Amino acid sequence: MARTVADYDRAQEWLERLLKIREAEGKDELALARIQHDLAWCYEDQGEYGRAEPLYRRSLEIKEKSLGKEHPSVAATLNNLAELYKAQGRYEEAKPLYQRCLSILRTTFPNGHPNIDAGQANYDDLKRKMAEQ
Repeated sequence: MARTVADYDRAQEWLERLLKIREAEGKDELALARIQHDLAWCYEDQGEYGRAEPLYRRSLEIKEKSLGKEHPSVAATLNNLAELYKAQGRYEEAKPLYQRCLSILRTTFPNGHPNIDAGQANYDDLKRKMAEQ
């Protein structure tokens, strides 16, 4: 909630505290992956890309292991990691992540879904940026 209303300091404080709790518990890996993902997103929103990337990567690894490589939650993390790379100008690294994200979503939701539209818009933005280079 705090991140949603751009109260990044409070969101970061809460998420960092929750991450420590989840890591200490060592029980629910998916809960840990969700916190890592949300904290990475918070860091990214603040331009702290170096802190965000390893959290996205760990979250992705846990989700792939726990949910399978074709799960929509994996797609969400792929999209956000791609967005991080795009923000840094790391376009070639972002491209296959968007493509994989969209493939997962189109397979999972063959009749369409708002996340497909959002992911496609993000990917189209990347392609525009790449063409401008």
